[in-house]
Amino acid sequence: MRLIFALALSVSLPVSALAADWTSMHSQGIAALNRNDYAAAATSFRESLSLAQTPGERGRSENDLGVVLYELNRDPEARAQLEAAFRTWQEIPGEEVRLAQTTGALVAVYRALGDYPAAEVKLREALKTPPRDDENLAIILNELGDVLREVGRPNEARRLLEKTLTLEGISARRRVDASVALADLDRDERQWQSSIDRWNYVAETSRKNHWDALEAAAVRGLGVTYLEHNEPARAEPLLRRALKQFEETSAPEHQIATTLSCLGQLYIAQNKYAMAEEVLIRARDLTEKSLSPTHPQVAIILEMLGEAAASSGQFDEAHDYYLRARAIMAGRFGDSSPIAAAVDASWAMTEQRSKHNAEAAADYEKALAVLDAAGPEVETLRSAIHARYAQVCKALHRKPSVLASYKTQSFAKTPVSQSR
Repeated sequence: MRLIFALALSVSLPVSALAADWTSMHSQGIAALNRNDYAAAATSFRESLSLAQTPGERGRSENDLGVVLYELNRDPEARAQLEAAFRTWQEIPGEEVRLAQTTGALVAVYRALGDYPAAEVKLREALKTPPRDDENLAIILNELGDVLREVGRPNEARRLLEKTLTLEGISARRRVDASVALADLDRDERQWQSSIDRWNYVAETSRKNHWDALEAAAVRGLGVTYLEHNEPARAEPLLRRALKQFEETSAPEHQIATTLSCLGQLYIAQNKYAMAEEVLIRARDLTEKSLSPTHPQVAIILEMLGEAAASSGQFDEAHDYYLRARAIMAGRFGDSSPIAAAVDASWAMTEQRSKHNAEAAADYEKALAVLDAAGPEVETLRSAIHARYAQVCKALHRKPSVLASYKTQSFAKTPVSQSR
């Protein structure tokens, strides 16, 4: 699954144009890569880098070494090599295609590291000199659209992803990538049938092309859509099927963890809190191991654990989960970011359900102080939180504060992806 991006770079220059020593060592790396011996491939690519005589040779070695290090889960080292390759392609006129492909690989590393701001910066840089061919342009558009979706900027995300689908010369894989992200956006915006249709398209296309992990992701996405549409009986078999597919295909641990977290959502909806806690703890442990203990995906799981704990009467434990989740989001996106504020709002909802209305009002006000200034991308969440805040104030027999009820701008839901 990790080798999605950029290996076309390894076969794109004619052998006659390259220095023999570099060619021999780089070819050894490709041979090792083809037999999945990533450690040997890393050694060969590193040696080929020291033998590079031209910027093109250097860029290919940097790129391929970065991709292999990513396969070895050495993400900080992979980042350094791919960022070097990115700079190399920027310095060589006419290398927009290789720049796009390296950008795709680099964004995969940034996602693994939870560095969404860096991913956005690099993608926007690559778009300044876009490749002329539709296929590689689609890589950049899809990645940028999906990153923006994950950090809660759905409007621009949708424009970019829909632009991909207007490109005539793109492969089925690029269309599927755009459709996955759009299906998530549709679900977030409660466009249920559109989301279901897109998930079914992705599942069918993936099945035809033997993209097993993508098919499993589509089945999971369909299950989550039915769950959020309040159809748990239809959701459960789909989520269990997705988990089985991921486990049978030796998928990356974070994909299994994400599917477990979706099952946790289901069990919470069914008031099966012990079962929810069991799968969510497993999901958290896998995510911390495969990504990092401070990755935003860990924060999402911690919020779910907090909800399960509070619902079963373990309020202090729930508070600890939410505090850790907020610390992760604030550390990644800033203490006054909409994503950090969304955790405050989520905790306030938990307090409200537990009849801790005074505490809930204070935390809603804290969240709304950020959300009211965040702009039109946060419309849905902001409106929902204002409505919940008003309910709490009514229960407390008081009026909402002027600050929290000052509605000059709007806010939209701020999800972190669970589908890719």
